Amino acid sequence: MIPDSPPLWCRLVPSAIAWLIPGQGDYSQGLSGEQIELKDLPALPPRGTLYWSQAVTALSVIGVLCAALVAGTCSLSTGEALPLPQVRAYLAPLVKLWAGIAIVCTAYIIFGGASEVPRSVKTCYPIPDEVKRALQSGMLDESTLFTRNIPGSEGSRTCGSYCVRCLVWRPPTRDPVTHALCKSHHCSICQRCVTGFDHHCDFFGRCIVSGNMICFGLTISMLYAGLLTAGAAFCIWAGAGQGDGAPGAYTRVALESKAAQGSFLVT
Repeated sequence: MIPDSPPLWCRLVPSAIAWLIPGQGDYSQGLSGEQIELKDLPALPPRGTLYWSQAVTALSVIGVLCAALVAGTCSLSTGEALPLPQVRAYLAPLVKLWAGIAIVCTAYIIFGGASEVPRSVKTCYPIPDEVKRALQSGMLDESTLFTRNIPGSEGSRTCGSYCVRCLVWRPPTRDPVTHALCKSHHCSICQRCVTGFDHHCDFFGRCIVSGNMICFGLTISMLYAGLLTAGAAFCIWAGAGQGDGAPGAYTRVALESKAAQGSFLVT
């Protein structure tokens, strides 16, 4: 005899899974019935010139600064006649360490893709009905069909809003369970959705988010650390004279002034 309804456990198990694993209940409804495959979705929005030009500028500036600070510190901290050899022995390794950290952090900011929301079964489904109809009719055009992102179900930890450009679900700004803040944003320069958004940095050409905030802070800190290290090497070198073994310390500085149009020697 065929039962009129499925056993109780068949109805309780899916509900238990959805309760234990946040987000499962949100996505399951998008996997049933007629579905649009991931490969059939339109391509992600193309990235513009600023996305690449800003990154190239950042890499060039950081590379030149690192090379200049390392070369200057190493040249100023070498010499048998210079004082404080115990201090000078640490200056060159330190400035190389600062430069290495800055380069690694810069590379991660530019190439790491931190906190980007990728397209996957978990982030693309369920596709909202209006977007699905537009995709199936071949008339998906956000400029004419959609003027805003589509809000998700109330209380969902995964479906906060649906981006009509990336075609992905983004988590809500405030987690309904932990109440933690995590701003989601679609960047018009990066042309991707990110979570934990803070700001778009025009120097690096990338969004600064929770996933790369530490690297962003370290890169700035390494600039100051490199300048202080190079400054210490210069002070030691300047206080030692010209390295000819003469007693005392002196510094020869040439100052050019357009007003006076002359040169002054300070000894």
